[in-house]
Parts: sequence; C-alpha cells; structure tokens
Amino acid sequence: MSEPGSVAAGPKSRRAPALRNVYACLVHEAQECVVDLVRNLRCLDPDSSILLYDGGTDPRLLEPASCFEKLGAVIHPSPHNIDSRTLHEFALDCMRFALSEMPFDTLTIVDSDQLALRRGWSARLATHLASNQPASARPGGARRVGLIGSGIAGAPPDPQPQNTRVTPAIGAWQELALWQPILRRFANGQKQFPRWAIWPGTVFTFDAARELSDWFERDAELREVVRASRVWAKEQIIFPTLTALLGFDVIASPEHCAYVKHEVSYDPSDAQSALADDDAYWMHPVARRYDDPSRSVIRVHFDQYRHPSSTRSRPIARQSIPPVDDELRQPILREMRDVEGWLTNAEGNLLISATHRALSECPHVSAVVEVGSYCGRATTVLGNVVRAVRSTARVYAIDPHDGFVGAHDAGLERVDPTLETLRKNIDAARLAPFVEIIQGQTEDVPWSEPICLLLIDGLHDYPNVLKDFSHFESHLVDGGLVAFHDYAEYFPGVPAFVDELSASGRYEAVARARSLVVLRKLPAAGSAPKSG
Repeated sequence: MSEPGSVAAGPKSRRAPALRNVYACLVHEAQECVVDLVRNLRCLDPDSSILLYDGGTDPRLLEPASCFEKLGAVIHPSPHNIDSRTLHEFALDCMRFALSEMPFDTLTIVDSDQLALRRGWSARLATHLASNQPASARPGGARRVGLIGSGIAGAPPDPQPQNTRVTPAIGAWQELALWQPILRRFANGQKQFPRWAIWPGTVFTFDAARELSDWFERDAELREVVRASRVWAKEQIIFPTLTALLGFDVIASPEHCAYVKHEVSYDPSDAQSALADDDAYWMHPVARRYDDPSRSVIRVHFDQYRHPSSTRSRPIARQSIPPVDDELRQPILREMRDVEGWLTNAEGNLLISATHRALSECPHVSAVVEVGSYCGRATTVLGNVVRAVRSTARVYAIDPHDGFVGAHDAGLERVDPTLETLRKNIDAARLAPFVEIIQGQTEDVPWSEPICLLLIDGLHDYPNVLKDFSHFESHLVDGGLVAFHDYAEYFPGVPAFVDELSASGRYEAVARARSLVVLRKLPAAGSAPKSG
C-alpha cells in the first residue's frame, strides 16, 4: 500500500491506482436525511470512509450510534456547533481526526444537503491525481497537488481579480489589509490572494491537510486573522488561498459542478438531467426532507441504495416455521380480525407460529417487543400466544400514537390517535396482564431486558426501520426472531433494510407470509452455543 498522501502512478496499464478517500460530512437537522446521505455515499463509493461531524444543536441527531455504525460511518467524537462563519473549523477538526485515526489520501468535503450522482468518485480522484501529480512528485521537489476544487464555470480555483463578481472574493479584497501580514511571509503571497473554490465537493490531499492543520495549530496570528475576517463563506477563500501559499498546486475538480449551486431549488427534472450527465458527480443543495422529490429521484435511480450483496431475488421460505394447532390458532385469528389494522390472516398465522417458537426455544427470555401497535391487531396475537404458552412472559407494545402511519418516502397518512382504542381492545381481549402499553418514540424507551421476539411495524421508511431495529438489536438473544411487517415494494425502505440485514451474515430469513417476513439471529462467530 502506498504511503499516506501518496498516489503512485503504477505500471503502464491505464488502471487507476487505489486511493483512500474520506468523506468529511457536516450534518445537522433531519436524522433521516443523514441516514440517506450515508447510504448514498456508501452505495456509490463503498471503498471510501465516511466521517460524520454533527455541527448542529440536537445532541441526539446521531443516536443511537449503532445506526450509523451499522451503515459503516464513523462519528466524530468531539464536534463543535458550526454556523456559516465557522465552517473552516469543521474542516480543520475533520482533518485532525482523520490524520490521527483514519489513514487516507484524500478528504472530500460533503455538506448535509449534498448527494452523489454516480459511482466511482474515489476512482475518478485517483485518475485525476495521477494525471496531475506524476510519480516523481515529492515534497520539496516537483509539484504537489494540495486542493481539488471548482472555480468559475468549473475552472481551477485561481486568484480572483479586483473586479471579480464572486461575492466571497469581493469581501476578501475589501479585507486585504487584514490579510497582508500573512501574505507578506511568502514570496508570491500577493499573487495568490484571493483564490476561491466552491465548497461542497472540495478535496484536500493528505499532505495539504497535514500542513494546513499544523499551520493553524502553531500560528496564533493566522488564527486571529481568520477569526477577525467577516468574509461571507470565508472557507471558500481561506483554504484554496492558504493551500497555494504553502506551495501546493490548486487544481480543477474532475467534475464540472453544474449542479452544485447556492440557494437554488432543484426539481425532479433537474435531478434526472444531473443523473444523465456523466461529468456531474454531485448535486447541491438537495432539501433536507426525506420525501423531497429530487432526493427521491436519486434514491429510486439507485434502487434504494441497496447493497450489491443484498438481492431481492434471494428466496425467503414462505412458511418454514411449523404452524401451531388449530385449537390455539383459530381463536386467536378470530379475535385478531375484530381489531382494526392491516395484518392479514396469513400474516397473523405466521406471527402466531413465530411467537410460539420464540417463547418455546428461549425459555429463560420473557420479553416480546412490538414497535408500532396502532389499534392492537398484532398486539392481540402476541398477547394471546403469551397467555397460552408462557403467562409469565410480557408483550411490550411501543407506539407514539401521534396520529401518523405509513412512511416518509411513501407519504405519511394522518389518522386519529389510537392509544385509547388500543387500550380498549387489549382490555376487551382480557390481555392487560400480558401486555404493557408504552406510549413513546422508540429512542425514548430505555431498555435492558433480553428479547426473544421483536416485531418491527412502525413507520416504514428505511431510516425509521433502521432506528427502531437498532434500538433493540443488541438485546435480541442469539436464536431469537425478528419480524418485519410490510416487506413489500409499496414501502421500499422495508425490503431494502431487511435484504441487507439478511445478507449481513448475522441473520437468516426463516419464513414469509405475504408482507410479513421473519429472520432468526445467528450466534456470533466464536460464541458458545445456547443452552436450554
């Protein structure tokens, strides 16, 4: 492997050399859109690392962390609140963390409302660097590329003249006196000022990141000049200018940035055009709403960002869990049909069998957890099986009962809140001793008990399925079962998540009835077999 920061030219073949890229992502607001961004990057450039930097004010934005660990992202451990005047601090913090913890060759800036449009960004960077930085390039010798970005109309981030129409550069010229002490330290300092680059998608090489972070660390005067600057979007001026002052080449991006703008609004036709443009790698800004039409177009174009190892063609057994006796099953199904909801007879039958199996095979585990109760159609099934099989077990029925059902990407439906209806249905079925109703969002429910069966049936978009499952996964015992309702393309986030989970090697699909699918948690490698 090459040294950090070096990109070897390789043999005479035209194959691009391997390159280790880190996406430094400034995130805030809308957790579901953070999930969407990570899945976008992971799908289209799986070999790159993803570093999430929470610059917002919501301390729970990236909780539970297991959601993002499952997606393969790293969370910056000590972020600061970031606003439009301190974006440079986010970049420097990410450089320092990556230099310490994440071996890399390039670091690409990604904004929270930015999405990739095609595969192969890191490979394209490798080719671009190889053609701009020959194998003989070494510090102190031949030229070194330090920053890759876009200036006006995709040109390199060159110095802007005094008559520039670029707003940040106009502000920089007005502050020339402030910057003079820094510029005078360099022989050609005045000629480098002010360079300007579009911020989303800016790329730093390892060497430039190291020298920039070191310079800020040791130079109090530089820090004070940057702090005192009132330039709008000053990160767009600071980094290309300082990188050039350090003696690095500042070169044009391999993409033309036609869809990287400021304060524009894209519609679905724009997204389609961008996806058809082979030289467009990024779109910015994309509204931070999971159901934003342009965001949806990109997600659909890449098949919901499904991982290549998860395929919808993988068969799932229709019913490999033996059904229970009719004497138990039929009364439960009759009672289920009296409760409003969407669980079909076939699905109810499978849920009875799965709950019976989970309680029987995990005799020392007493918790059955349901996420998404609505009026209690599935809850009555779970509760009746508990009463019949092991009355000391309990069903924990968790739902915010806030009047929303469906999925963010398929349209939320507003219904009357259902808490009182659920309680009446549970009381009417005489299941109150076996069912504990918990009103609340999943993340607000503290949990410590082992779980033998988990039913995920809350909101059906990928981020919510991920969040609900991740909150309880560590408590699901080896051999325990997890069931997902609405495993169907009308809620594409559910099959996308379940297929990935099944392909992970930690779960096996064991049964399916219509849109209810059941997976079994496999023992971790090296774990002792379960006794009892």
